[in-house]
Amino acid sequence: RPSIRVLVKGTFGYYGTAPPVRHARATDSEPEAGVSTSKGSSAAPFIQSVVHATDFSAADERAFAHALGIALLRQAELTILHVTADTHGDWRGFPAVRKTLERWKLLEPGSAQEDVFKKFGMQVRKLAIESRFAASAVARHLESEPANLLVVATEGREGAARWLRGSVAEAMARRSQTMTLFV
Repeated sequence: RPSIRVLVKGTFGYYGTAPPVRHARATDSEPEAGVSTSKGSSAAPFIQSVVHATDFSAADERAFAHALGIALLRQAELTILHVTADTHGDWRGFPAVRKTLERWKLLEPGSAQEDVFKKFGMQVRKLAIESRFAASAVARHLESEPANLLVVATEGREGAARWLRGSVAEAMARRSQTMTLFV
């Protein structure tokens, strides 16, 4: 398995229900399934699926990089989810997973779709949901297909702008009750 080191600059926060804490057992002769036992490992054993809710904005590019990086490091399933009122969504707007991995020099240029799974052991799905209400649609999706982590971009509005327009990212996190990374 290749060594993966992804560096992404940005600020982020946390919202949602934390996963249950695993306590050490009386005997440590056998490690628990899915728990890394290597010293110095900071990998979270509970992240097996990541959902990235995207609006195809410029701010969303950093959130996508975080979602992809986490999915790579955990060999998790990555679902890229776009909510649109348009019945004919433009698939070209979705973040390009292979192109990003090529830019990070983790894949050879021109790699095939299946190379992402073969080389990194991760599945990628791109879904478009038809709805005018992004937060509700994402919450419904996560209710029917739970994920361990939701990654969203935030514009960081404050003051009157936040009161007048609200935060779609915060509404997604609150309604879905899924651990959320704000980027």
